[in-house]
Amino acid sequence: MWQRERLRPTGRRRTPVLCFRRHQGYDRRLSGTALTSGGEQFRRHRTWKITGYDGSRKIFSGEVPGILTDEEVGRMLQRLVARHLTEREVVAASLRRNFAGYTALLECTFYRAATEGNMVMCGSNPHYVAFRERVL
Repeated sequence: MWQRERLRPTGRRRTPVLCFRRHQGYDRRLSGTALTSGGEQFRRHRTWKITGYDGSRKIFSGEVPGILTDEEVGRMLQRLVARHLTEREVVAASLRRNFAGYTALLECTFYRAATEGNMVMCGSNPHYVAFRERVL
């Protein structure tokens, strides 16, 4: 691994900065991914894996960057669930909890486990699940 030291304007040395690692298969154009010896790509950062289910049948699968917060992913899942609702159901789910006619069709449940990762669930049927994991 090559390292380069940068000088501060005062002339003092900074901590070493990691540079382009050509010999380990690193390529800048892959924007945060690295190549293994077999050539397959793997992500070094966390990602959210989103899966949608209608009963037990998988209807959607996708990934978004793990830099998104739980609340942002929850809003994304609410939008995905809202695609399957009627206009009246969306209006009823958008009311405040103490209003008459409120339904919890767009409520999200957040699970934060330090060992397993974070999980967000939204909807009843169909429902969407997002799980943030570290891919090494």
